[in-house]
Amino acid sequence: MALFGAFVALMQGLAVGAASILVPVAQMSFVFTALFGAVMFRERLDAKKYAGLGVAVVALALFAVS
Repeated sequence: MALFGAFVALMQGLAVGAASILVPVAQMSFVFTALFGAVMFRERLDAKKYAGLGVAVVALALFAVS
């Protein structure tokens, strides 16, 4: 059900916004999933995982600036 809601939100966003901005933001859901797992389920995030999440966030920030 949540996946369907996300799809509907993505389609509504594409109707009013540029895909070059919206799609990279929508694809960053793995960052929130990883952080949610670490907080709620006490999953361990090692240095490699933190580095990967950091690179992803920096990439999104660079998309926002350009």
